Amino acid sequence: MMVLAGMACIVMAMAGHGAVSAAAISRPASDERQAQGDPYTPGGRSFLVAQASSSGSESSGEGGGEGEAFGKTPNALNTAATAAIANGLQAAAQICEGAGSAARVGCLASEIAKVAATVPPGIEYRGLRIELNRIASDLDRVVRANDGPDTPQTPSGYEKVTEENIVRAAAEAVAVIDEAQTRLLRSSEASRLRRNHYVTVARSLESGKRLLRSS
Repeated sequence: MMVLAGMACIVMAMAGHGAVSAAAISRPASDERQAQGDPYTPGGRSFLVAQASSSGSESSGEGGGEGEAFGKTPNALNTAATAAIANGLQAAAQICEGAGSAARVGCLASEIAKVAATVPPGIEYRGLRIELNRIASDLDRVVRANDGPDTPQTPSGYEKVTEENIVRAAAEAVAVIDEAQTRLLRSSEASRLRRNHYVTVARSLESGKRLLRSS
């Protein structure tokens, strides 16, 4: 009897050990992954989301992934630099007001080119720099199309148009600035980051147009 009781105990112990092993074997794989910190479990997923959010905030910037993050690089758009460009364009009109009607287009071409040279380097200001250089170049072409073979420069070195072409040259120059303003405003619509800066510069070109219309 004692032998039989001992054998029964051994059998029961073996059965219990088998049940534990079976439970361990049948435990869902997701439980093991969670215990090991698998990133695809609920606990791990929150870690991945946090990591992704952190990476996105460092790379995309305010412009919604448009390139360099606003304020994170020395070449990013900033209010002070844009204001300096706008003030330079308004000052150009004031300078050219005293150049005389025949030299106003040539004066604006020269002074706007000088402003373009002061635009900060970097991708965010590249569009403004290109546009101001284009205005200066187009105004210079207007002058050359309306000057004469012996038309003298002003003492300040500004190119002049002939007296008979003053009105036509001024109208063509206004059209050049109108087109530039349109391009700037369209560019501003494509980027929330650039909008205020491009609009500010476009508005500052109005001073040159007013001057030309008074020629």
